[in-house]
Amino acid sequence: MKRQDESIIDANILIRYLTNDTPLQAHAIESLFKHAKNKSFVIPDVIIMEIVYVLLSLYRLPKAEIVEKITVLLTYEKFTMNAAFLQKVLTVYASHQISFVDAYILTLARHKKTTLYTFDKKLLVSFKDTTKQP
Repeated sequence: MKRQDESIIDANILIRYLTNDTPLQAHAIESLFKHAKNKSFVIPDVIIMEIVYVLLSLYRLPKAEIVEKITVLLTYEKFTMNAAFLQKVLTVYASHQISFVDAYILTLARHKKTTLYTFDKKLLVSFKDTTKQP
């Protein structure tokens, strides 16, 4: 039995919404969101990771613009997501030359007050308080 009060949104929907590169689809998405109740769309963390990857690698958007776009999603009242945590991830991502996934796992390690084991030299040098080499 389906729950009708929440739906999950795929990355391709949000990419169309953020980029408006396919205006007909973007219009349909805007209409969907406009008529939805607040907090009716779930966006899992992995979808945010995919959006960042696609905007960076396929659309070749600069990191600052990607951060702006993801921030729009985090603050949109129609969405339910791990917004507070993802905002912390965005802060780390925006202020360091690391990937979004690295920013995510680093933020997760800090949140859990644990160690991130890695061979990534950039992480080991820049985040000595959280990272360790095995």
